[in-house]
Amino acid sequence: MKSNVDIIELCKLATLIAGKRKSGIEKSLRKIKSMGINSQKVYEVILQTYLFCGFPATIEAMKLFRLIFDNYNDKRKAKYEVKRFYMKGIRNCKKVYKKNFDKLQNNISKISEDLNLWMIVEGYGKVLGRKGLNLKERELINISLLIGNYYEHQLISHLKGSLNTGSDIDILYTIINAIEPVTSKRNINKIKHLLKVIL
Repeated sequence: MKSNVDIIELCKLATLIAGKRKSGIEKSLRKIKSMGINSQKVYEVILQTYLFCGFPATIEAMKLFRLIFDNYNDKRKAKYEVKRFYMKGIRNCKKVYKKNFDKLQNNISKISEDLNLWMIVEGYGKVLGRKGLNLKERELINISLLIGNYYEHQLISHLKGSLNTGSDIDILYTIINAIEPVTSKRNINKIKHLLKVIL
């Protein structure tokens, strides 16, 4: 199925960005372009990386995107509406966390009320609520970014979130196996173990 092939390539790209593998990112983008994968999806993957990798990684990846997808023109400028982002963020976060939503809110609020609000507004509302990728695809991208950086607690949450947003176990293993060549073997072994524990 083409959509699975597309998301696998986009997940590889996300892992390469998280791993700061510049030559790998460029090769991945060229391959993605040659495959005819929707440029809007590629753009959205790169924007999404700032949540887990910060602005420097996203800026560098976006430079390569602009070099390779030189005709890309995103005419949709999203309005910055905090209230709308907040409402959408709550809805998306509940879809990802389901019955653990209140527990998440409580845990993050104990660490930082500011961080909790930013997570909802910026993360689940402004970024993960954008058009171009659906929430199921975005959760698979989140997993790929977190494998590249390896943050175990967040990986557990987003593995569960992937299942909660409609991915099945087969696609998770397919993506993990596909990104194995572009990240550390240690990270792959850890995530396979995590997945067994979750299941």
